[in-house]
This record gives sequence, C-alpha cells and structure tokens, in this order.
Amino acid sequence: MPQALPKWSDLKAAYRFFDNAKAVPEHILSGHIKATRLRTQTVPIVLAVPDTTYLNWERHPATKGLGRLSGAGRGIIRHSTLAVAPERLPLGLLAQRNWVRDDETFGTLPSHKKRSLEDKESIKWLDSVEALTIAREVSPQTCFISIGDREADVFELFAMKRPVGVELLIRASWNRVVDSPHRYLWETLQSARVLGAVEVHVPRRPGEPIRRYTLALRSMPITLKPPQAGKRLSAVSLWNSGERSVSAERGGRD
Repeated sequence: MPQALPKWSDLKAAYRFFDNAKAVPEHILSGHIKATRLRTQTVPIVLAVPDTTYLNWERHPATKGLGRLSGAGRGIIRHSTLAVAPERLPLGLLAQRNWVRDDETFGTLPSHKKRSLEDKESIKWLDSVEALTIAREVSPQTCFISIGDREADVFELFAMKRPVGVELLIRASWNRVVDSPHRYLWETLQSARVLGAVEVHVPRRPGEPIRRYTLALRSMPITLKPPQAGKRLSAVSLWNSGERSVSAERGGRD
C-alpha cells in the first residue's frame, strides 16, 4: 500500500476505505457491473466466460475469515463472469461471487449426489447465467452466450429457465444417458453425420514425432435424461456437437 500510494493523505484515505464496513465486494463492484451491462448494448453478441479463482493466503497465517481450498492452502474462492466481444475485446465483469468453506463442515458433508444444488458450490454456474438474464433486460438486442468448461456440465444448468437471447455453450464432461437407441451421449453423437473435418499438428514430445490429428465435426439435436439423483428434474432437449480426433499414429477422443 505505501508503495502504491506514497502520499500520506492518499494512503490514509485508502486505509479508511478498507476499514469501512460498507466497503464489501458487492458494493465496490456494483458500479462496474452496471457499466459493463451498458457496454453490452454496443455489440450484437457477448461471450460470457465464467471461471473460478482460488486466492491463497496460506503464507499469511494471521489473516482471518479464510477457508480450505482445493488441495493445500487457505483462502477465498472467487467465481467471476467476464464479458468479451467475439473480437476478444473485454467489456468487463457481469458477475462475481466470493465465498469461503466452513472449517467445521468441510469433508463431513453428505455425498455430492445426495445434496441439493443449493448446498453445492455448483450453484455458481446458475448464478452466472442469472446475471446474464439481468444483462439481457438491459441489452434486449444483444445475445449472451455463456461458455463453460467441463466443470460446468451440470444438469440443473441445462434445465434452468432462460430467456431468448441467453444461450449456453458447455464442454461435456459426463457420458450422460440420452433418449436414443444408443442410450449414451458419446455413442449417440458418433452416429451423427460428419459436417466437416480439419487436420491439426500437435507439437512433438521428446523422442516422439509430430502427431497429426483429423478432427471431424458432428452436430445433432439430443435429449438428456435427468440423473437418477434428480428425480424431480425433467428431460432437457438441446443441440449437441462434438469433435472426434483420429491420430495418424493412434486413435483418441478430443
């Protein structure tokens, strides 16, 4: 702090700011998020990219209010949703949530499948899409696409209600049961017609030649059946697409 604010009056003002009980992350970010929503009005498509950051204060043992992190360390978990234009222009944050894990219940909670979504950290993905719904009200002419990695493959996320103009693009993690003679997602997708193919070269590893892969693109409508643990959930219809990679040296799935 003294290095960033060498002037004593500025440094003292910063200390007073951080000591103010009203200076919580939600209040500090509210103005920025409102400005981001206004910026989304200027573009037809917004890519909303949510991801989780683990802020580790393990080397600061005197810090209070921290919780367990994945693996070693103690700190705060932060889930942010960044708005980006397709041309890779950052527009700002549309949502950000911070939380800590309870030391008394960590590692003692019931099985992941037996807990409701509201009691899981997976709720962060639904919160992110809820933020897009609010942004869509401010920018009704803009299409918002939430782009999630494998961790975002949450059935409740697919099943939640979304307005027109709020879409999902999620990388599948589970070979889910689908309404198909093939029964499962991967096998059903393999039966779809190939729409195109492209060859890519993967950099060589020590002692190995350059690997060549052919990626074949498929796409089809599909209906996901709810997991057994989610008996109150209904089947969800959506579009599914994927790539099948075939190596010149050996086969594989991308």
